[in-house]
Amino acid sequence: MRRTSIVLVLALGLFLTACSAQEPEVVLNEQVPAAQAVAEVAEGEEGEPAVEADFAAAEAVWVAEQLAFTSAPSSMPADEVVMGLQVIGGLPHNVIFEGLEGDRVLVDGPGEGEFAAVNTIPAGTYTYYCGIPGHRAAGMEGEITVG
Repeated sequence: MRRTSIVLVLALGLFLTACSAQEPEVVLNEQVPAAQAVAEVAEGEEGEPAVEADFAAAEAVWVAEQLAFTSAPSSMPADEVVMGLQVIGGLPHNVIFEGLEGDRVLVDGPGEGEFAAVNTIPAGTYTYYCGIPGHRAAGMEGEITVG
């Protein structure tokens, strides 16, 4: 009888340990600090970081809210251009042109606010997207003509 009680106590202990709070699994759309996301996107890639600029001077502006670009330009001038990002809400967002300088972040918004950066963009058609993990998969991408 005593041996059965010990086995039951051990089994109950193992059960409670298995059911106790554990670290959650990482999910695709888990939010990370913008600085970390930028490092993941740009790690090992060539290209200079974007130069910050005045948002009022932006020639092309993306508006990001929740997991969507609620407004985005379809075209912008080539060469040196001030790019703006308005973030509504607390989620971080950024704008990357696929294939341009190793998918370097062109303008970064670590939280709510208005952000701008000067970039040199060659003429062409690009797919832009938000590089924060899970955001592109949620639909934060589009196409822009530069020239």
